[in-house]
Amino acid sequence: MKIASRSSRWVWTLWLVGAGFCSAAQDAPDPLPSDPVFDALFIDGSIITGRIRSMSPEGEIALVDEQGMDHVLRGEDLVKLFRNRPIVTQKVPDAPLVVLPLGDQIRGQLDAANERTISVRSSIFGALSIPLEVVVGFSIMPDLNPQTEERTLFDLRSADRESDRLYLVNGDERDVTFSALDESGVSYLDANRLQKLPKEMVHAVGLDPGLLQIPEIPGRSFDLVFTDATRLRLVDLSVREGRMKGRTRFGVEVESPVDRIASIHALSETIVYLSELEAAREVTVAYVGPARPVQKNKTVFGHPITVNGRQFLRGLGTQSRSLVAYRLQPQDQRFQACVALDDLAGPLGNVVFRVLVDGEERYASPPVSSGVDPIAVDVDVSGGQFLILATEFGRGGGVRDYAAWIEARLIREFNDPEPPVAGN
Repeated sequence: MKIASRSSRWVWTLWLVGAGFCSAAQDAPDPLPSDPVFDALFIDGSIITGRIRSMSPEGEIALVDEQGMDHVLRGEDLVKLFRNRPIVTQKVPDAPLVVLPLGDQIRGQLDAANERTISVRSSIFGALSIPLEVVVGFSIMPDLNPQTEERTLFDLRSADRESDRLYLVNGDERDVTFSALDESGVSYLDANRLQKLPKEMVHAVGLDPGLLQIPEIPGRSFDLVFTDATRLRLVDLSVREGRMKGRTRFGVEVESPVDRIASIHALSETIVYLSELEAAREVTVAYVGPARPVQKNKTVFGHPITVNGRQFLRGLGTQSRSLVAYRLQPQDQRFQACVALDDLAGPLGNVVFRVLVDGEERYASPPVSSGVDPIAVDVDVSGGQFLILATEFGRGGGVRDYAAWIEARLIREFNDPEPPVAGN
């Protein structure tokens, strides 16, 4: 990779720093003709295109490329699997959403709910019983407009409430204690009196975030995005004969056809997404107008990161001119991301992306306009103390410079511990 020369315009960043694949045959059934084709991205930046023959819970992945050759690969080297031909998750929602922590959500018809569980019928997984303690909230009826659904998700995830809350179809909100949901309506306690509203009057129910339980997942896990916009973090993931099996963070076993999967993102100690870290320092100085802070996994306006109509699960939303710095660990070897302008920018947006390590510029993009496909960035950060991501003014000053550092991540190197010496 060509390393950009250090720019004198960035001397002021020193202040910020001072602050602180093998192939082998496998004896297994041939992949189904209907299996989708995936691109498998690995931590060294290589991509192998093929159908998933199998994945094992132990981490081995077998792909069959378009020439019919098997590739057996180590799962710990995988960053993600994504459709070779990008698909758009269904544009018109046909069922409500159950909203879970950390970006998870399940689309399905709501059969019933009480103070302990919520029952959902998913078109992908079938019937599910979800503990209410792991639910952020849920919509009652599907939002037929995707923008309306986006607003509902924002309201449910904002967590600015101190109790359960009913979001009514007329726009009113009512703080209550949720009791139950059935065919006839939503039951709740208001001033210790049990009351009930018809389902047609209630748009969504947000649950008390103070009662939310977020089960931890030790070790290796995967974030899966499905074709109906369902998102789940799974452990014990396996694929065989065109079907995926796994276990959710709340302990429910799920299974689906592989062709309902849009993408699989690997999570391990080797891959650390910046959206899961706290920045050491952030600075945003707008050209004109408000300086919007850096956002995790969304744009500076709070919308999903979307480039050329395709949504991305992870990333950093920024605007020019901004700097965000992260303290590096000794194990950190590389910084990887794709950079682009979000679709919100429109034709006037134009930015330059820069990556600095300890004040030295390691990467500078050309001026990036809206509509340009994401540009891959891969920078050596080994031995550095600070990683700095800069979103700089482009040709139009700061006009609609709504930028995205898509799936910004650090690749860390961990040495396997030496085996114990016999007799010790």
